[in-house]
Amino acid sequence: MTQAMKNLHPQELEQQVDKPKKWKELQKRALYHYDKSLDAKTPSEQTVAHRGKAKSIALQLREMEPIKATANNLLARIALDEGFYQLAEHHINEALVLSEKDAGHWYTFGHIKLAQKHFNDALTCFSNALDIKPGHTRAATSLAYTLARQGRVVEAFQAYRNLYRLHPSDAHVKEKLFEVISSIRADYYQADLEKDAIGWLKLHNVDHQALSTLVMSLLTHKYQLSDPNAVIDIQDLAKDELLKLSLEKLYFTNNDLELFIILLRKQVLLISIASQYNDNGLLQL
Repeated sequence: MTQAMKNLHPQELEQQVDKPKKWKELQKRALYHYDKSLDAKTPSEQTVAHRGKAKSIALQLREMEPIKATANNLLARIALDEGFYQLAEHHINEALVLSEKDAGHWYTFGHIKLAQKHFNDALTCFSNALDIKPGHTRAATSLAYTLARQGRVVEAFQAYRNLYRLHPSDAHVKEKLFEVISSIRADYYQADLEKDAIGWLKLHNVDHQALSTLVMSLLTHKYQLSDPNAVIDIQDLAKDELLKLSLEKLYFTNNDLELFIILLRKQVLLISIASQYNDNGLLQL
């Protein structure tokens, strides 16, 4: 207890001690109403009311010095949701003046810049958030999304790919990964990319066809299908998990690969007949 607090009247002292509790309660209420305003289950006629209550409480909190930065961050998010980008930027700048090393403030600023289509500025903000808090998954996801919006699809794919490795149960990360993956083609065979593709083909409740371009390019490079002199062992094909999974789950639209599969069908049939159908690997293929 400070000397100033010791000199306070008992009732004044009680009020001073209760202030942090009051701030915490107000902040909890503000966040409750803000979250309700974003909830898809909230009736549309109640969304504005919840946002208004969150804003009203945040304006009160902004006058309370220890929590002023947090209040400005919330006001910035509300202004962003309402489409008032300049006001949102004003609030978040006030928050950053008070607390520059807060990852949440930079994350909010990134989304303000993203909404304005200032993609380079958005990348800087999300990068700042990650520098402060490397485990900030939503900042990392937003950075990847911004790369995709810029047309930097390969970089976005690598970012989502790394995120999925860290958070395989995150539905949002998986959804975004599959959004960009349909544009990805391998320039050469990569064993680690094949391993990832096999894992993605085994997922449930996803659009496996999004993987077709990637898988076709991997198989083409793996077996050198564009080379008429390439030698391929049919027993290797029988053991190839990527090939078998893709035959089960994908439609191929590549000429070289389709011709290869036609020849493969013929060879599997001929060898199976010759071996009296005793090769289980070939039968499965």
